[in-house]
Amino acid sequence: MVVLANAELTLSAIAAAHHGVVTSALALGEGVTIKALRHQAAMGRLLQLKRGIYQVRGHPITWESRLQAALFDAGPGAVVARRSAARLQEVWHYRRADAIEVMRLRGGDHRVTLGRLRETTLLPAAHVTYVAGFPTTTLARTCFDLAGDPDPDLRDKPWRDEVHERHISRMFNDALGRRGLTMIHEVAVLAALGGRGRPGTALVRELLKRFGPRYKPTKSDGESLFVELLDVFDLPVPERQVPIGGTTFIGTVDFLYRQQGVVVEIDGTWHDGPLDQAYDEERDDRLTAERFEVVRIRYGDLVLHPEREMARVSRALTARTCGS
Repeated sequence: MVVLANAELTLSAIAAAHHGVVTSALALGEGVTIKALRHQAAMGRLLQLKRGIYQVRGHPITWESRLQAALFDAGPGAVVARRSAARLQEVWHYRRADAIEVMRLRGGDHRVTLGRLRETTLLPAAHVTYVAGFPTTTLARTCFDLAGDPDPDLRDKPWRDEVHERHISRMFNDALGRRGLTMIHEVAVLAALGGRGRPGTALVRELLKRFGPRYKPTKSDGESLFVELLDVFDLPVPERQVPIGGTTFIGTVDFLYRQQGVVVEIDGTWHDGPLDQAYDEERDDRLTAERFEVVRIRYGDLVLHPEREMARVSRALTARTCGS
C-alpha cells in the first residue's frame, strides 16, 4: 500500500508512461488507495476526465493524452483506429488529423465519451500493431477501414464519393510508397474483412485492381504534395519514377510527361549541397541533350507558392504541346 506522502510520486510515474493520464485501476494496481486518489483530486493534482480516468497536473493535455484517455475509456483490447491510426502511421493526408478514434470488439458494456468509438465484429491479432507505444490497427487495416468511412465534412455533399475516392487513392499511394504497405498486406485484410455490403470492400477491390503490381507510388512528401496539386490545378497526371536513358542510362526521374517530353523533379529540403547541385546540373544537361525539358521544383517553394510552381509545369506542357 502506498502512503499519502508517496501517492503523488506513484501517480506521476504512471502518468509519465501514459501521456499524463492515469486510471483508478492502474493506481490501485500500484498500491495507491482510494483515499489517496480522492485526496490527490481534492488537492487539484488530478483532473477527472471521467469516472476512474484522470489527467495529472503538470502534464499538458495533448492529442496523445486525449488518445490515451479514449483508449482507457474504451476498455481492455481497444486500439487506435482510422484517422487517429493514420496520423500515428504518418500517412500524408491524415498527418494533421485531430480526430480521436478508437476501436474495440462489439459488445462493450459501457458508453465511450472521451473519443469516437468504432466497434467491429473482427479484430484479429494480425490486424494490431504498436505505434509510438499505442496499440493500433495495422496500416493495411487502417486503409481498409478508412476506405469505408468518408470524412465527416463530406457528409451530404453531392461530390462526396468522388472526393473520398481521391483521398483514399492518395492514402494508398503514400502507404505503398513510403509507409511499408504491400499489396499482400492489403489483400490479406480484404480477404478477412471483405464482404458484400461491408463499407470499404468495393473501393479497396477497385484500388487494388487500379494500382496493380506495376504501380509506382511517390517516394517523398514533395512528390505526394505535387500529386495532390495536379488535381487542384487541373493538370494531367504524369508517369512516376520513370527510368530514362539515351545512348546511356541517365537516371530515374520523379515524373514524366512522355508525350510532351517534360520531366518534373521535386527536390527535398535537404537537396541543397554543392554536390547535389552539381549532380542535378549534370543530369539536367544530359536530359536536355535527349530533348527533354526539365522543370525542377523545390519542396519549400511548392509549399509556399504552389500556384507559381504549378504554373511553370503548365507553361512547359503548353509550349511542348503547341510546338509539337
